[in-house]
Amino acid sequence: TTEGGLLLAIHCVISVAVAAGVAIEPTAHSPAEQQLSRILRGNVSKDDLEIVFAQYAEDLSWSDQYGPLRTVYCKGGAACAPNTFRLENVGREGHAYLSHIVDNYDQLAKWTVFSPAGEPTAGHGERHQGSDSMLIGATFDDYLVHPHDAGALDPDAFFLMTAQLHLPTMSQALRSRCVDGQHASKRISVPQMCPGDSTASDTWGRYEDMQLLRRRLSLQCGADDEVVGETMLMWWDDLMQLPRPQENILHYAQGARFAVSRDRIRQRPKAFYEHLLDLVSVGVDPCLSYFYEWAWYYIVGIPHHSPCETRYSMVDQPETYAIKRGLASSNSGASESSTTNTSTTSANSTTTRTVTNTTSTTTSSTTTTFTASSSTTTNTSTTISSSTSTT
Repeated sequence: TTEGGLLLAIHCVISVAVAAGVAIEPTAHSPAEQQLSRILRGNVSKDDLEIVFAQYAEDLSWSDQYGPLRTVYCKGGAACAPNTFRLENVGREGHAYLSHIVDNYDQLAKWTVFSPAGEPTAGHGERHQGSDSMLIGATFDDYLVHPHDAGALDPDAFFLMTAQLHLPTMSQALRSRCVDGQHASKRISVPQMCPGDSTASDTWGRYEDMQLLRRRLSLQCGADDEVVGETMLMWWDDLMQLPRPQENILHYAQGARFAVSRDRIRQRPKAFYEHLLDLVSVGVDPCLSYFYEWAWYYIVGIPHHSPCETRYSMVDQPETYAIKRGLASSNSGASESSTTNTSTTSANSTTTRTVTNTTSTTTSSTTTTFTASSSTTTNTSTTISSSTSTT
């Protein structure tokens, strides 16, 4: 019959199309899956989504599928590809991220992913140096499609917090799902920004005394390791224009990978980012670059509460440095400082900030010298120079 012939013809056309390799796309069920499909087909513009990579000489071929959406800031000199933006090798990834924000503040994409250039791999431990680490159970695609995730609690920011750092003591607790050897079960949904309750497999571990970190920062910052935490709190007070985080605990994503909306970035004025860029444009591995990695959630926008539930008690503290120091200074978040005093002397373009007991003044300058002292005896002197980036 005519009807039977028509059905046979339709069946033949479909069969020929499949045999010829013509793509018949499966249905993307969720808005996030639909967005990813559009990205991979090249149907999303850079005005809607931009992926910013901070590169030295890492292989970026793993991200070729996102090619039209990539913006690469390369610090590897002659090793940089022709289609990258070359920057002076200063300030680590923070310098690249801030350069992008400052240079594109008025034409930012609706959604921007910031990432080191190394291919992400699951876990964070001895095998990882930080730049390639990713929370187990997450994928790089999660960062691209987050605004289209119907279950997103915060559609303007995507951070997967893998560590919490107690600034006064520099002790740290890791998220169980980010540690090598911890394997997530079959993925059911995108991991949440923070771990679940203490009975779940995804939780915060015990705080550990980060002696090696303090020693490294002591060398980088020129400060005695016993005042490194106070130096970090001083920077928060001077730079962040926010109350101190609850119980002085920062939650952060190891590896400095995150994604935010244009509206969230613009909660801060351009001058704020310009100032941070100037401060970190001094040397390959400046002291402040570590602080920036811990503080990105609080830098790109103005959050009004802690991203994760905060707890810090004597039981949680490591049984070394933090116990010795006690909790007197760790619970002073509401005050300018419980044990430190800042007095400022300004001479043209240099500000000397001496930490001793309880006064605070902020002066804008191009060079800031922090001198930490106990009673009347000076222990250390840290110089943080501000200079204009040559890029």
